[in-house]
Amino acid sequence: MRAERNSRWAVAACVLNRIRKRGAMLRYNAEDIKRMEQESNRLIGKMRFAEAEAILREAIQVVPVPAVLNNLAFCRFSQDDPKEAFEILQPNLAPDVHHPFAQALAAQICVALGHRAEAEEYLESAIRDYEAGIPKARSAPDAVAKQWYRYATTLKRAAGDLGHHQLVLDLYRRYETYSSDMEDRFLAGVASFNLGRMERAAYYWRKVREQFADDYAHVAQAVEMGVVPPFLLEYRVPNLGVGPEILQTGAGRMFIAHFLLTERVSAGEMGTASGFLKLAADVDREWGFQLAKSILAHPSVSNTVKTAALDILVEHGVYEKGQVVDAVDEQGREIRMSVEHRSVTMDVDEHDREIIRRAAELGRAERYDEAIKILSEAAEVDTVSFRVLLALASTYTYKGDLDRAHDLLSMLSAIEPDTPMLLFRLAEYHVESGDDDEAIRCLNRIDVECVSP
Repeated sequence: MRAERNSRWAVAACVLNRIRKRGAMLRYNAEDIKRMEQESNRLIGKMRFAEAEAILREAIQVVPVPAVLNNLAFCRFSQDDPKEAFEILQPNLAPDVHHPFAQALAAQICVALGHRAEAEEYLESAIRDYEAGIPKARSAPDAVAKQWYRYATTLKRAAGDLGHHQLVLDLYRRYETYSSDMEDRFLAGVASFNLGRMERAAYYWRKVREQFADDYAHVAQAVEMGVVPPFLLEYRVPNLGVGPEILQTGAGRMFIAHFLLTERVSAGEMGTASGFLKLAADVDREWGFQLAKSILAHPSVSNTVKTAALDILVEHGVYEKGQVVDAVDEQGREIRMSVEHRSVTMDVDEHDREIIRRAAELGRAERYDEAIKILSEAAEVDTVSFRVLLALASTYTYKGDLDRAHDLLSMLSAIEPDTPMLLFRLAEYHVESGDDDEAIRCLNRIDVECVSP
């Protein structure tokens, strides 16, 4: 996220120095001005807009130059206050000012306020004034020229907010010589993604060389393959520090899709996968259901996520309880899945204790099929004990039937994810699966104070 840097900060500092040399008493000196500029720009770059705003409001009392007004308006806009942002920006929108950054920001603000026609006019003026200033920028000092060239990024943001995806790409190509940094490449990727050009989007995002952009490229490829349904992205570098509200945006869909598509979502993360899929369906019912159905059909998604996807589809009535649904497992094999809803209790009665004890004896004798038979029969009740299901999952693990063990452990993880005895069994499962790192993570999650000596 780029703030406007303007040589007028330096001019103001020089003026203050001259005044000071005449003996005037000033609250601020040139170093104060430089510090305020650097600190406010740093905070804006880190998306800490409220802190930057406090510094800019102090600075505006000393150096009320266009760059300070622009950045202050940008901070208010970034904190979802377009009305005040527009009021702050007014001096920079006067007919004789011709400031591309202010005009492009005004276009974004007008979009947020629902004034589309006015936004289009501001964007046209911004592009016209920017291009008119390029010849002067070429002959200007480097610091001045670079600042002018960077205004192109704001033009792309404004064009994107207006839904002019092709214009964003056109501006990127037109001004690539002058303005082609991380955010410019990111915006070109967003425009390509919104136009359905997924391979090109992935190309631009990989050039950003940031982890979040690599994640975006991964999801773009998944959209191209049909694993993830298409959706629109905002022209904003994602700010993952804003809280859960981001999950209701295009960036949030990126985050959800990337989590679900990671190479191996473990059985212990069943509850998280279910939560993300439920959120996707709540935010956009049609898109969420399409995502869940696509997950069932593609081998690139883990069995844990497939189980969560089918559960969400049954919960919302897309499929009936017990209905057999065709799917593809992680190895690309065609399988059939169904969801049976039963009540699970954490209590265990004497009958179940005896079943678990007998199954353990059979397991120690490696008579796994007999152990599985008596545990499965004990589980065929309306209200089944968590301990019985856990013993059944463990027996499947010892037998080497890791797919069935995985399905049961995923279900139990969605019910009581932090239960020590479940985490022990998950660790056993991951050891048998050859994933020692995940086994260690499960053991590290155990709260030793909750474990009986």
